[in-house]
Amino acid sequence: MLFTKWAIRSHCWSVRVERQRLYPGFAKRLQFPIRYLTFTPGARIDFNGLTLSCATTVHSVLNYTVRVDIAGKTPASFAVSGDGQITDETKQLVGDVGVLFQEIYCEKPEIPVHADLETVADWIKSSQVKQIVTSHFSRSAKAKLKKQVSSKTKSATRWVVARPGLEVIL
Repeated sequence: MLFTKWAIRSHCWSVRVERQRLYPGFAKRLQFPIRYLTFTPGARIDFNGLTLSCATTVHSVLNYTVRVDIAGKTPASFAVSGDGQITDETKQLVGDVGVLFQEIYCEKPEIPVHADLETVADWIKSSQVKQIVTSHFSRSAKAKLKKQVSSKTKSATRWVVARPGLEVIL
């Protein structure tokens, strides 16, 4: 699946235009067709055994948290927070996922358009999220945030700092 900010703003038509502009000839090299789907909060999309849903976050541009549910003998779910502060809608959407990939930009709620450790940690205590994989730390707070996330060993939710090569089991 291909998600871009252009797709979010103008749905399918803009993705086609941007793909051609950014990657001319790209579609001809693919061994599979590209399907375009409109993705809006509150709607669910079933796609190849996956169910996709989303909710908006607080950000300076339109931004979604995306949830993916995987059907099968052992159902699983994960969500990607997007690049914004969590909302009541995002909490409801991802409150019971197996894995949440969550941006933690700063320590305290000082930047309204980015998630912060304090807000996420307070909410996660009342959620059923099994594991939270954190990333997108601000440069100025990166070392401190990584240390704080790594120290959250007494939580019911497992906290992990994303790193290259990290394998996450759903």
